[in-house]
Amino acid sequence: MTAHDAPVELAERYARWLRLLPPTDRARSADEMLATYLRTVPPGRRRPTVADRLDVARYAARRWWHALGAPADVRPEASATVAWLLAAALSYAAVRALVLGVASVREGWSLSALAPLSPSWALWPVVVVALLCGSRRVAGATAAAAAALGAGALVGVVGDGERLVAVYEVGWVVAQAVVAVAALRAGARPRRRVRVVTVLVLVVGSVLGLVTAVDLTGVLPSGQLGLRLAGGPGVSALVGPAALALVVVLGGRVERHALPPLAAVLAVLVVGRDGGLLPGSTRWVPMAGLPLDAATLLPLVGLPVLVLVAVRLVVAAADRAAQPRRAVRPAVPGA
Repeated sequence: MTAHDAPVELAERYARWLRLLPPTDRARSADEMLATYLRTVPPGRRRPTVADRLDVARYAARRWWHALGAPADVRPEASATVAWLLAAALSYAAVRALVLGVASVREGWSLSALAPLSPSWALWPVVVVALLCGSRRVAGATAAAAAALGAGALVGVVGDGERLVAVYEVGWVVAQAVVAVAALRAGARPRRRVRVVTVLVLVVGSVLGLVTAVDLTGVLPSGQLGLRLAGGPGVSALVGPAALALVVVLGGRVERHALPPLAAVLAVLVVGRDGGLLPGSTRWVPMAGLPLDAATLLPLVGLPVLVLVAVRLVVAAADRAAQPRRAVRPAVPGA
């Protein structure tokens, strides 16, 4: 059967499946793919085969992932930007957990309830120093080890019945894993302005982490400041410096493509502390009896994924909007 001999109904059904492709791929290759499918179907068929549908779905998923990801020419530097900024911002959690861990040992408090990830955060100075020295593989491997230790600690926390603590802390483990992947994928050091802002974030995050921990351990009289910084709005201690950093460095194409993973990490941290958008998530469940059910886990997993995709779409649209401006920019004489 040729493409011209195929029933109109069959062609329309194949075309409907090909609409799953991203707009650029649809415009470039959908007609050719449609013709290929129609040439291979046997006479009399009225619907696309299951194999063809799965083939289109898999191909569309791959193309959407590539379309929403950082282009190859900026991916190494964008990954470096993510690794540097996020590793510096996580200094807040590292300093806070280490101070609380020391206080727990000295005072006999429950480490699993107060600072369960403190053993994994003990590796974080190595990650930061390795990045600042340009040792990306050392930084990535150490961050991966920290994430593995953190994941193991959370399993133990759940086993001890501290489910709410596990939900609160899981975002930090995700952030550690993102730093590990970004550092291993980085192909170069980020731009100088990103390095400068990284140091600023490192200092601000460390100071906020120290203030939070000191207040929570009772050195300061009220403890209210520490509770605010440790709770939902207070992932502001990470969100604030990171947002400031992004405002400073935003505008470049590389920095734009560093935004999606950073936004997704911030989303999982905020959701873990503030609760999700569904009734029954962490905000509305009694602290002593948090069930790890869909109402708790779906916002914790689903919302960061939605944020990642949404920000990637915005960044991809910004890239497309910037292309005509680059195309019409006048040539520099002698260039």
